[in-house]
Amino acid sequence: MFSRLVSPEKKKDVVNVRDFIHSKKEIAIDLNSDKKEDRLIFLKKNGLDIVRVLDENKKSVFEGELQTKGEKSRVFKARLVSLNEDTNTVIIYFYEGSRQSHLYEAGARVYFLTIPKNNLNNISLFEGGHFFHEKLELDEIYFLKEFSVNVVDYNKDGVKEISLVYFKSSRVYHYLGKGKWMKI
Repeated sequence: MFSRLVSPEKKKDVVNVRDFIHSKKEIAIDLNSDKKEDRLIFLKKNGLDIVRVLDENKKSVFEGELQTKGEKSRVFKARLVSLNEDTNTVIIYFYEGSRQSHLYEAGARVYFLTIPKNNLNNISLFEGGHFFHEKLELDEIYFLKEFSVNVVDYNKDGVKEISLVYFKSSRVYHYLGKGKWMKI
């Protein structure tokens, strides 16, 4: 028995398991302004919410995860915007799902899928702020807050910012370049 503890075990064969795709939405869209159709794919893979980008040759160039907080999570809207002459961003409106125990709670947030210098090989995914929240408290008070998402060059530097107006608060996200964002 001691020899089994200290001697290396034989390597076991690794079994490749296929990914389980629950659902899939595919959008043909020109993400990098080259007049060729790329593919933006939202899918549930092995229980995770995934965003995948394929180039015009249908080669996968990016895959990232959207953070799920409960059941029935999903992307319900995607909006392509131009931040400046050579950078596009897809604003992804993501319902994080709902949780229910002694109270009910659900929320949604935006993600920014950014294509710097219109180069699909440099895509980044940034987790933005919440813009939607609904909750049922123990004392049965229910609330749902309204929101808006705006794309405006607030500081007049030639690069548009993205703002979230949510109930009585607002958040502005400034693009720094190279796929990086800063909340201001």
